[in-house]
Amino acid sequence: MIALTGVRPTGELHLGNYFGALKQLITLQRDYNIYFFVADLHALTTYVFQENLSEVSETLVASIIALGLDPTKNLIWTQSSVPEVCELMYLLSCLTGFQYLNKGHAFKSAKDTYKNPSVGLFLYPVLMAADIILYQSDVVPVGKDQQQHMEICRDLSEKLNKLIGSWIKVPQALILDEVAVVPGTDGRKMSKSYGNTIPIFADKDRILKIFKRISTDSTKLGRPIDLNNSVLGSYLKLTLGLESYRTLANACLEGKYGWGQVKEIAFEAFMKYFETARTKFLDLMRDRETIKEVISSGNEKARAIGSDFMRKFKKAIGLLSYV
Repeated sequence: MIALTGVRPTGELHLGNYFGALKQLITLQRDYNIYFFVADLHALTTYVFQENLSEVSETLVASIIALGLDPTKNLIWTQSSVPEVCELMYLLSCLTGFQYLNKGHAFKSAKDTYKNPSVGLFLYPVLMAADIILYQSDVVPVGKDQQQHMEICRDLSEKLNKLIGSWIKVPQALILDEVAVVPGTDGRKMSKSYGNTIPIFADKDRILKIFKRISTDSTKLGRPIDLNNSVLGSYLKLTLGLESYRTLANACLEGKYGWGQVKEIAFEAFMKYFETARTKFLDLMRDRETIKEVISSGNEKARAIGSDFMRKFKKAIGLLSYV
């Protein structure tokens, strides 16, 4: 069984990335073959032709390995190293209605934000479907915001099965509701575009400053504060553990802690939770050749899988191929 996910190399991995999808993926490696790709083609919809994309991609791979994904048991590669995914995207786009994609929530939002959103952004769901179908994925861990894109992928898979016979897998989205959306430091969804993230591998002093800047109410020290309806409480539930969190929350209701103290506790809980991963990340970044070897080997294997699928697929849809 294959569980697949891709992450765009558009910046540092943050708390929302981890608890929204990556933690699920790392846990799934006990029972699934994990296919993880650096979604550098998807990144081009917002970061067009940035010179350091390969360097950022290497850092992303180091991050995911540091967080616990075993490169000796799972497949890790860069999306752009397998051109078959773009070939499949075009073929799938020929089966996808314009109005169907035009109703997509992500593109509708982009039209409200940008005067002239790119065709690449419009085709984002089709490329995502190609990513999933090319590798015949069984499950795809995603956040709630990707649920509609997964339905587009499932629709295309089912349409293909009606046209060429039932051998295309129809993937399942894997969403854990309790952690699917992690709030940012301003209360909105945690997102790089909002500038409200907590980077997992950032410098310690920088992370501390982020925690100190989180807005809270003006409750004075000694008065009850409610963690359950706060951003800090959301983080503490994830990094402190529920039992310890309940003890702290009750103490806060009794007025034993002020918001300044809670921020310090949340910071320390964050650092302790990711302590092992942060140490491993630094070791990997000192040895970038190891990361490059992981990516190179993964690219070769992913290309072979993609080529095998496209040979079978093109034959099934009647395209002449002598390869």
